[in-house]
Amino acid sequence: MPTVQFTRDIAASAQTVFDTVANPQAFADAIPNVERVEFLSDATSGTGTRFWEVRTVKGKPVSTALEVTDFDPGKLVRIVSDAGGTIWDSVFEVSDSPSGCTLTLTMDARPHNIAARLLTPLIMGMVKRNLSADMDHLKSHCESTR
Repeated sequence: MPTVQFTRDIAASAQTVFDTVANPQAFADAIPNVERVEFLSDATSGTGTRFWEVRTVKGKPVSTALEVTDFDPGKLVRIVSDAGGTIWDSVFEVSDSPSGCTLTLTMDARPHNIAARLLTPLIMGMVKRNLSADMDHLKSHCESTR
């Protein structure tokens, strides 16, 4: 099913960027439409961290349960949710670059019921716009805090 990828070159250290995307509260602080994060696990970072993210979408709060399923310190964090009949599998990868670092987000959407198989392709335009905006906010936030 749909896979989307976004890349941003960021004039900040790879560690700063990784710390922002790998920590749910730091991520929420960087993205204006994320209202809050509520942890569902004792862990607040790393593999096994589970949390609710509440963000505003089209003027309404939307809650999503997320889980960190893969964590390679300083390099990669995978965050997965099962929402609306679709598995949303997001991988953030950070690598050094001459100007700071490169952040790549790859999201795979895997619908697992008939309704989601019909709906997911219809909402992918909105999903892409929101992810691109998130990446722009991450870039601005990390560059302003380096």
